[in-house]
Amino acid sequence: MKNQNDHALSIREFESALRAKNELTAVRLLLSYPLVNWVSQYFSRTRAADRQLDFINLCRSIIDRHREKLADAEYEHFDRYLLLSKLAAFDRLNLFYEYIKLFEYIREHYTYSIRYSQTKKGAVFDSYIIVPEDIATQLVPEGAKTFAPTYTHFLYPAHRRYEVIKRKYDRMKSDQHVQARAQAEDLPDSERARRQFEMEVLLNHFVERFSQHNE
Repeated sequence: MKNQNDHALSIREFESALRAKNELTAVRLLLSYPLVNWVSQYFSRTRAADRQLDFINLCRSIIDRHREKLADAEYEHFDRYLLLSKLAAFDRLNLFYEYIKLFEYIREHYTYSIRYSQTKKGAVFDSYIIVPEDIATQLVPEGAKTFAPTYTHFLYPAHRRYEVIKRKYDRMKSDQHVQARAQAEDLPDSERARRQFEMEVLLNHFVERFSQHNE
């Protein structure tokens, strides 16, 4: 019941933001719980990756334009989601080269981290370990029986998919058969329509309301 109440409240707040043409509030709601789960499921179910890229770019332009109004933690939360969503869209569209280049760019230029309570072993894991400046200054008390937490780059969980994409790209360059991911057109018409129904109106209103300000 709580999830349903949260969802209904967020929808009402989102509709209010649309009426008020408050783009920052609208994007905050779409990229936060519970609506962000709904948005992710919509693009996953419909496989509408082209449209997902348009949505990502619109959200990106809004949060960048209002950067000074966002706390660092809030901006990072949105930024992480949009970066990972763009990788997912490239993956869905079988844009192997674009996926690889974006992945490598993010890994080189971003320092967002995720925390592990204990160190895993392995060269791949070790290659993703990063030590944020605010963590590096925190020393483990002498004689402590627990290890300091390990912080890895936030792309570490996507490493396996990155390796798969690289192999697909190598096979494509050598003219070998590559198993492409299914596109929206591969779904039966009735199923595609059902999946799209949940988010169609909401996202249409969002894009129509605010895209003109970002052209």
